[in-house]
Amino acid sequence: MTCATLSKVRLFGLLSMALAAAVARPTTSAVAQQPAGAANEAATRQYATAVALQNREQFELAAEQWKNFLATSANDPRAARARHYYGLCLLKTRQFPAALEVFDKLLAEAPRLAPDALVAEAADGSKLDLLPSTYLYKGLAEYNLGQAGDGAMFARAGKTLATLAEKYPNTRYAAQALYYQGEAAYAQGRKAEAAPFYEQLLKQFPDDPLVADARYALGVTQAELGQNAAAEATFASFLKQFPTHRFAPEVTMRRGEMLLALGKPEQAEKLFAEAAAAPGFELADHAVMRQAACLFELGKYAEARKLYASVPERFAQSPYRAAAWLGAGRCAYLEGKYDDARTLLVKLTSADGDAFFEAGHWRVRGALKQGYAQPALELVDQLLQQAGTTAWAVQLQLDRADTLFDLADRQRDALAAFATIADEHPRDELAPQARYMAAYTALTVGDYKAAESQAEKFVKAFPESELLPSVLYVAAESDLLRGNYRDADKTYERLLKKFADSPDAAMWQLRRGIALVMDKKHKEAVAALEPIAGKLSSPDLNAEA
Repeated sequence: MTCATLSKVRLFGLLSMALAAAVARPTTSAVAQQPAGAANEAATRQYATAVALQNREQFELAAEQWKNFLATSANDPRAARARHYYGLCLLKTRQFPAALEVFDKLLAEAPRLAPDALVAEAADGSKLDLLPSTYLYKGLAEYNLGQAGDGAMFARAGKTLATLAEKYPNTRYAAQALYYQGEAAYAQGRKAEAAPFYEQLLKQFPDDPLVADARYALGVTQAELGQNAAAEATFASFLKQFPTHRFAPEVTMRRGEMLLALGKPEQAEKLFAEAAAAPGFELADHAVMRQAACLFELGKYAEARKLYASVPERFAQSPYRAAAWLGAGRCAYLEGKYDDARTLLVKLTSADGDAFFEAGHWRVRGALKQGYAQPALELVDQLLQQAGTTAWAVQLQLDRADTLFDLADRQRDALAAFATIADEHPRDELAPQARYMAAYTALTVGDYKAAESQAEKFVKAFPESELLPSVLYVAAESDLLRGNYRDADKTYERLLKKFADSPDAAMWQLRRGIALVMDKKHKEAVAALEPIAGKLSSPDLNAEA
């Protein structure tokens, strides 16, 4: 069972619980009511043997006895009840196709049977109609066949259980019918239809043994429907009502997931810590990872790093080993501890797939932060030889272009590299960054025409990008430095109108003023510069204004 970022797997297999709640133990009290005769005495002994075996829960042996009874005593007045119990024993031994066949045949025959043919006597002497439980068992057989891979059986199970509810609204099996209607709908992906069944069970049968399972299932379903607040409340109710339930650690963790999704990482972190500390909790490693994620989100990188690094040490077989080393390395990087980051990240190997390439990305960034551009270039070239078309290939290409930019004698190569990324991967999420860096690098190396060209391509392809102000600035500066003062003025004016609240607005106003001065529009220049005189971020800039 997993949560949140992991694929979700629902708990099923509550068959034994449902059957335990639904089974009417067969009795031998009807034996004396049978007419005398040697054949009948043999049938009665066989019936009694089957009853005894079933009541001792020796279901395989009981099934054989019921089968033999039906083969030799098909016209016995007890045959319908025997068929019901035979199907039940098959169900208990998980012979679902055979059980379904028995229940289908019994329900088809039911309208032609004597009124009391499917009436059993309970241990307390009361009479019990076996037809409602026959529908329930048929639905359970269909549901479990769906679980075994025949997806069409889920719809059949839902229909059978709905028939049970419709025909017998006051049946003792109503809670089970509601629960498994919910499970059948959920298994078909009809989660919005599943939730009301669980809710109805909780409302109508608050003391039923299935309440814990229904509340758990409701919370999971709400979470998967994106109803985070409702799911959090459901999980909180579960923990209040069932604090020592075997699901409690997992539900604690799931509640943490909902709080994290609701933007409450501080509260979520405490719940993940509680779940991780639960004795024997099989998902403790996942809980630790999520606790670390909360601390990461809170900016507590040192604490998060410690938790991430503890996972491979505490859980040697954890499937999160690579993710844990990667998380610890990222935290160290964000702490500015680049050597520590490298020590953690080199623990990943190519066998770790995308995590290995992401670790390589952070190693490259760390090397650049330390000013080691040449070693960074050598590392990223090695990574790109292995990356192929993996998810991190474009990012690593961008990293390589960045390393070239940091090498003063390779900046023109960087310009080509950035432009190539944008040209070859125009729909990649990194394309805007690559195109911007191509424009910026061209400006840096003094290739103003190329800078304008790259800027134009950016504006055409990504008009809503958050990088647009920076790109327009590059275009304006390129015009200014090329002597295209009027074009520079227009671009700065566009920047100031569209992004008036930018912290760079005063700088743009200064540069616009310079463009106007250079274009000999002194009156307009004074009007542009006067409002910002003395308000710029440095004395030199104020003096220039």
